[in-house]
Amino acid sequence: MKNGLLQFIKKINLAILLAKNDSLGILEGIRSFNGIHGMVHFFYRKQYPDSANNIRCYLKNNKDDAMQVVYDEISSRKDIFKVSPSPILFEEKTILNDELLNKTAIDEENANFYTELATEIVHDEYPKLKEELSIFCRRMEKLSDMRLYGAEVEDLNEILKKIDSAFPLNVNWNKTGKGELTIDVLESLTISQELSPEAQENLLQTIAKLFFEHSVFISCFRAVMVNFASKINFYDFDRIYSVDDSLRDFLQAYIEGQAEPTKTTEFKLARLLTLLEYFCPDYNVADYLQKISSEYPLKKQTFSETDAEAKKKL
Repeated sequence: MKNGLLQFIKKINLAILLAKNDSLGILEGIRSFNGIHGMVHFFYRKQYPDSANNIRCYLKNNKDDAMQVVYDEISSRKDIFKVSPSPILFEEKTILNDELLNKTAIDEENANFYTELATEIVHDEYPKLKEELSIFCRRMEKLSDMRLYGAEVEDLNEILKKIDSAFPLNVNWNKTGKGELTIDVLESLTISQELSPEAQENLLQTIAKLFFEHSVFISCFRAVMVNFASKINFYDFDRIYSVDDSLRDFLQAYIEGQAEPTKTTEFKLARLLTLLEYFCPDYNVADYLQKISSEYPLKKQTFSETDAEAKKKL
């Protein structure tokens, strides 16, 4: 009873926060918020954008890592949610060498609230999203404990060390704890969404090598880190997905216009290609990947992270 009341109060607080940012439409049509939406809208009668753009409108004006994860997950399902998969606008910044790059964990109570809310909504209204729900819950767990997310960052950078078009970063485990991830910056870099042609090509090359040579991919990232040599790394990536032969077949058919995504990883991969079109406007992404794919035979190697492996790194 007590937990139910606390959850109800948190729903109201979330609705009020969104309403104050002209983004109450995010909750429109969600049965879990039916009464709450109407009540809050009565007191906050501001104009707000169409529901498809509400979550983007909110995230442009608010740093809300938990809602960012919600956006990451729903923006990959273009068959259900009419939300643009392009990244939320990001203000370019420069990090000088010998500085530290920090990421703060999502408050555990907040993470639990969003996890419970997502579970309720998926079970009641979107049962076909159970696999996405599992991914969402696992991400919220990692982002509320930076040691877990740091282990995944380290896994990705171990692979990037082997790719000429990318540069690796090191997790500073002495300064990383549950509440904050710290990354050493050994050379100056820029975090941006606008890339030079050289950086665009390095981004495409890195994604291709991750997929075809190392059998992994990431589905989204907020921006790209670029060093003086235009080599790249990923800022705020979601997670590492493994690649098998069926996903390779899907990519080939998808870029040839002969298939549409039907599985969770296919939706994630399709969203990645849309992001590449955003970050690499000087290139035809489909043609680029198709050309590279012809150079690689199918491989059986896959990457999979187990909970035991992640916890071993703590």
